[in-house]
Amino acid sequence: MNNITAVILAGGKSTRMKQDKALVKINNKTLLNKQIDKLSSIFNEIIISANTNYNCNYNIIKDIHKDKGPIGGIYSILKKINTEKAFIIAVDMPYITQNIITKLINNCSNYDITIPIINNKTEPTCAIYSTKCINIIEKQLQLNNYKLTNFISMCKTNYVNFAENDLIYFKNLNYPEDLANIN
Repeated sequence: MNNITAVILAGGKSTRMKQDKALVKINNKTLLNKQIDKLSSIFNEIIISANTNYNCNYNIIKDIHKDKGPIGGIYSILKKINTEKAFIIAVDMPYITQNIITKLINNCSNYDITIPIINNKTEPTCAIYSTKCINIIEKQLQLNNYKLTNFISMCKTNYVNFAENDLIYFKNLNYPEDLANIN
């Protein structure tokens, strides 16, 4: 995809995991590398949103405003990308499939945000964001309102429905026990 940049959100503090999630290994491959492998077959450009310098061959963009959560990472990315849109995926969401990504891409025309929804629950760290959201995000940051769902509702958003059995693909790995269940 030439007109969409892929972005891996890896700037979190990983406090619940008690180690850097990007470097957690599953089957001898880090979560960061698993996402890179998946995205490289779909996108021409991959960027990593992180406040750590990972040893990789990809551009790392640090948060402009520190400690603001995912909204800070998304804002920083949208300010720096060369495309109009970015596909954002959390580093700790290893089960996302190429089919899910493609479905979002196929439904993102004419929208500022394209986001999955399952049983009325959105997945804002697996979505496509347009640079048209920058001003709205800036206002939210000024108001110290860091909740993604608040600014998403202010944008021209396409909620793409997924079936309840797709919920497993959107699972985040947050705790060491989550790793024990897959290794």
